[in-house]
Amino acid sequence: MQLLKSVGTEPVQPKPLAYSARFKMALLVGAAFCCLSGGSWAEPSRPAELQLTLEQAISKAFESHPNLKVSKSKIRQAEIAAAHSDAWPSASAGIGAWGGSGDALVNSNYISQNRLDTYVFFQQQLRPPGQNAARRQAAQREVESAEANSRLAELQLAQQVKDAFFSRRMADEQVRLARENLSLAEKLVELTRLRFEAGAGPKLDLTVATIQKSRADQELLGALGQVKLSQQRLAPLLGLQG
Repeated sequence: MQLLKSVGTEPVQPKPLAYSARFKMALLVGAAFCCLSGGSWAEPSRPAELQLTLEQAISKAFESHPNLKVSKSKIRQAEIAAAHSDAWPSASAGIGAWGGSGDALVNSNYISQNRLDTYVFFQQQLRPPGQNAARRQAAQREVESAEANSRLAELQLAQQVKDAFFSRRMADEQVRLARENLSLAEKLVELTRLRFEAGAGPKLDLTVATIQKSRADQELLGALGQVKLSQQRLAPLLGLQG
């Protein structure tokens, strides 16, 4: 709608509203904080070992850990020994000979002709009564002991996997939070810098925001270090490279 002067019929154009620098900065700060409150940041992709559930991680450790392979081998060795524990000792047989001279020979013809006297022998060791049963019992105890040691090794390995698994999960969560804190701190530094340059805020706010960003940097570095340590604990248990 056009405005008319009190004198004459010449139209008057409306003047644009003038905004102060402080008002413009206030709008900018408000819009930025609205973005911060509703924004989201993409989380880093999860490592391969964290795609497993805890049960899957334990199962993978049971399949690949060398200590369990050794314990299983000891069980098989004990079972083989138990299966042959009551076998008779090896028999021996052979042919022997001695010279045909001396008082040991009764036949004088052997003495005079210096002939050899030969013999055939067979040896078989006999065990006392009840020893075979005792050997079988002792061999079975060795099998049971090997099985118990294997179960103990499984329990210890499962506990180690649980501790390392949750430690890695916690470390990754700390990294995620540290990244979010750092992103917020960086945006806060930028906002306070703009406000300070526009004269809408004191330099102290910029100094405080810069200090908070430095702390967020250090927290992220510490969280990444914890991830590396937890990775070095978990990966070997699963047969992976740390």
